[in-house]
Amino acid sequence: MVEAMITLLTPVQTRCQSLQRGATAVLGFPQVEQVAWEPPSGSPVACGGKPSRSAGLTATRWLINRVSTPNSCTDAINRVSTPKIMKILFLDQSGKPGGAELCLIDIAKPYRDRSLVGLFADGPFRTLLQQHHIPVEVLTNQPIEVRKQSNLLQAIGSLGQLAPLLTKVIKIAIKYDLIYANTQKALVIGALASFITRRPLVYHLHDILSKEHFSQINLRVAVNLANHFASLVIANSQASQQAFVQAGGHPKLTAIVYNGFEPKNYQTCESNIRQLQQQLGLEGKFIVGHFSRLAPWKGQHILISAIAQCPPEVTAILVGDALFGEQDYVQQLHQQVAALGLEHRVKFLGFRSDIPQLMAVCDLVAHTSTSAEPFGRVIVEAMLCGKPVVATKAGGAMELVEHGINGFLVTPGEPEELAQVINTCLQQAEITATIASNARTSASQRFDVTAINDSIAKLLASKFSKYRTYAQATENRTTEDTEDTEE
Repeated sequence: MVEAMITLLTPVQTRCQSLQRGATAVLGFPQVEQVAWEPPSGSPVACGGKPSRSAGLTATRWLINRVSTPNSCTDAINRVSTPKIMKILFLDQSGKPGGAELCLIDIAKPYRDRSLVGLFADGPFRTLLQQHHIPVEVLTNQPIEVRKQSNLLQAIGSLGQLAPLLTKVIKIAIKYDLIYANTQKALVIGALASFITRRPLVYHLHDILSKEHFSQINLRVAVNLANHFASLVIANSQASQQAFVQAGGHPKLTAIVYNGFEPKNYQTCESNIRQLQQQLGLEGKFIVGHFSRLAPWKGQHILISAIAQCPPEVTAILVGDALFGEQDYVQQLHQQVAALGLEHRVKFLGFRSDIPQLMAVCDLVAHTSTSAEPFGRVIVEAMLCGKPVVATKAGGAMELVEHGINGFLVTPGEPEELAQVINTCLQQAEITATIASNARTSASQRFDVTAINDSIAKLLASKFSKYRTYAQATENRTTEDTEDTEE
């Protein structure tokens, strides 16, 4: 009986021991917890269980997780069948709050008493996490010099930077049950840490993995790491899931979960709207809002060209700034505005924290990306604010907007088509109001953060059945309390 189990465990034992030796020798951190390969006295095998394959697998899980020796077979069964609450290490590369980071705040909130968010850079995102009482630690202050378009030599050159960070992540990951990589650089570190610590890895995909956005080497790295190390890839849209599969990703790894939003955060009273209009000098204007970092593929230049083709009362506000060394593009936008004589009709507001209030000021919100967006967070936010949206006909936006029903779709890179939609909204206020109302209703129903977080919790529970998610534990406690009250 014992011999049969040892035979079953031998490959696992060999792999674990080699990982421990390699981690100790190369990275210089303490050994991963040792695995006792003798069956504990109270284990199913030692209690006389039949040495079937399922029994052997149960024993494998038992040993790898170092469950203490119970006093009896009954205690042993209870120890195995009662899952513990999952502790999650979230990883993100950015110190600045982009779309993926804002999504992570909502995902991490339910786990904040049993999780940690590890950042690869310091910045305002850390402050945001702290404001939501989510534990956070900046794991490195050294920037990782690898970008989406980096070539092989640049990628190899970054390996020296990654070693200290990887060492730190491994030491922390041992204390957690799951590694949750929220960005591509986080995937690289998370995959290696998962391999060494034997903690399962989840990759939340917020990108369109295509040649338009990534270099060939970065594409191959992301897909191969996900295929070989991730237990689950959560895609934020059908578009991002399809791009992952087309790039070579395993479809069976993937699940589609849209971003979640709290609808009540997008309600602004009329007095605040009027006050903000006065502060910005926009009274009596038809305001088109654009909310995004300033980058060529985000298409702010397309909106500026469209504004030049609209009546004088049409004004644009550009909310956001350059993030990734795109200051040259910002300069080009200012030059374009000056060349078209739009200095009084285009306002650059930079990064702002009052996004819902600024959206409420707008008569129309424009999404002008020239390449496919993985999701389109701004689109949903505008819908929840009760504002009509015009978006480009590509990527995730096509899953959010139904043309003429809850918004408008235009061809990417066509300012004339965009100008036509702006003029339609200006002239047909009643129809536009109906479309905006439809948008708010559909967005509130489809993207409620509670339902989205529940979907993620169920995914994690189905993949990692030996753990309970925090939401499940809370639900179980509530049910037990109700039953006790009824009794």
